[in-house]
Amino acid sequence: MAKISSSCILLFICTVFAIPFAAFATGFERDLYFGVSNDADVTRLQEFLKLQGIYSGPVTGNFFSLTREGVKRFQEREGIAPAAGYFGPKTRGRANTLRSSETTATQKITELDLLIQSLVNAKAAYPASAFDTLIEKYRRERDAIKSSGGIVPPVLPTPPAPETPSAAVPSPPVASSTTSAETTTSPVTPAPKEFRISGARESVFPIAAVNPTKIGDLTIKNNLGESVLLSQIVVKLTDEMNSSVNRGRKVIFILRDGITTVDSVVSSTDFTFNSTVPQQGNPNTSQFGLSLPVTVSAGEERTYGLWVDNLDYVTSGTLTIEFDSLLSSLGIAPVGGFKFVLNRP
Repeated sequence: MAKISSSCILLFICTVFAIPFAAFATGFERDLYFGVSNDADVTRLQEFLKLQGIYSGPVTGNFFSLTREGVKRFQEREGIAPAAGYFGPKTRGRANTLRSSETTATQKITELDLLIQSLVNAKAAYPASAFDTLIEKYRRERDAIKSSGGIVPPVLPTPPAPETPSAAVPSPPVASSTTSAETTTSPVTPAPKEFRISGARESVFPIAAVNPTKIGDLTIKNNLGESVLLSQIVVKLTDEMNSSVNRGRKVIFILRDGITTVDSVVSSTDFTFNSTVPQQGNPNTSQFGLSLPVTVSAGEERTYGLWVDNLDYVTSGTLTIEFDSLLSSLGIAPVGGFKFVLNRP
């Protein structure tokens, strides 16, 4: 088996990192304003405002009311007058200054994810212990950024080598404080090793179009004893709505890291309803994925809110969204599931 030199690995890392650096180098080069839609620059603007903590809407590429309010808050914070929500030369200049003066958490995490995946692929082709060391190092750096709430540390020191078994000092046994020989302590039953997903909610469609509309909250609990890197939750949608205005309509399913509209957006997924009117006993069914690129540590529990945006008025019928499967680094089959129902009799 060929030996991989440290210089070759260093060259490999430099090649991989060159890609994301180029991708994030572009600044804001044109004015943006209310009404611009399906625009890549608006998408970057929404991501920038979200990282600044002044925009909580979905990242859609559409410059509408929420984006305009986010620009206004940015202008007020930076002392740019008038704070009218127009992303013009002064506002662009200030935004570009902030972008160039700091490495955003999103950029850094993207770079590290790309590097880690490339190292994993390289290790599969050329097994070498040096790859294991680097993969662990960059995973620690990425997880440190995520757990710090988006603060990018300039340098993460290499973790110390694990202590050898011979150097470990065993803890002395804890003396019992019981005064009676007949007193016994019941053994603690360990939690089952499982990855559990739960959630249930049944609610009535709003009497008028309300956007976004809450669908339900799903909770994830990791009792596997090791971290799990999630990728996507696959859901089954059952459409039995009597609603002509929603036939062929595109909506946005939004996952938030919490249960309120002010919690940060984890992902936004476009979905278009079937244009065919569902018949009684023969509903329209679809499967699609909700992106959830997060690492759930051992013993950790998280709750995410699911919302739908751009849904129009529903005369009657039901809309059901339920858990189907989970895509993750371990290929696990979770215990439980969730089911959310919106209805109008």
